[in-house]
Amino acid sequence: MIDTPGLSAATGPARPRGPVRQLLSANAWALVGGAVATVVVGLAVPVAAVAFREGNPLAYVFRGGQLTPNEALATLAVCTLWAALAAPALAASGPAAWDALVRGGIVADASVPALLVLWALCPQVTFVAAVKIYCVLAAMVLFGTAGRYAAAALASVAMLIVLASPFWVGGAIHNQPRPVVRAVTEAAVLANPFYAVTASVTETMRFTWHQAGLLYRLTRIGDYAAAPPLSWYPAVAVHLAAAAALGAVAAILGRLRRGAVGN
Repeated sequence: MIDTPGLSAATGPARPRGPVRQLLSANAWALVGGAVATVVVGLAVPVAAVAFREGNPLAYVFRGGQLTPNEALATLAVCTLWAALAAPALAASGPAAWDALVRGGIVADASVPALLVLWALCPQVTFVAAVKIYCVLAAMVLFGTAGRYAAAALASVAMLIVLASPFWVGGAIHNQPRPVVRAVTEAAVLANPFYAVTASVTETMRFTWHQAGLLYRLTRIGDYAAAPPLSWYPAVAVHLAAAAALGAVAAILGRLRRGAVGN
């Protein structure tokens, strides 16, 4: 029997894989692991909260039970923090830019089940709010996947610093001129993705992060300087711009390295 390249006696001519299938196949384990971990993390808070409060989460849901606003906010906080940590970690080892984007992007996509649960079980989380929150998480993920290795670690650290802005902003604006105080406070609020997430539900939950009991005595936002009007899209724009800048730097450095190797 003569073997013909690209032919199989059972299946005939082998069909070449498309670029999308090749990309997904090459990153299959990272995608599955990232998706499972993200779904578990996103659902852990509501499941644990209902189990602690009611005993049996499934029975409670079937009886028409709902999540409280605080349980929904805790879930959103965990999803936001997870996006800042997990997306860069998954993307860091991607062999190429598209691999990094696909690996990190699964963190935003796998957060959808948690958002759907909040929409279904918490009346204060509307469908429009869930879509806005997904956009915020997607922008974070895009920034976290714009580079690999050192760049991914830098992106993760940067997002954690921005998320912690209510805690450190007091030191940054202490004894500063009024214009500096106002500018730093506005940047600390508008660039913070958790402010953007909570801005999506501010009208329904009547929740403002720096006025919450946990932060009221810890932050100077709203004390030394008034916070700007809260909205979800400034943080999205900031993270998209940062992703474009980081991606451009990574591309330039990659070309320089390849040029140096070629010479």
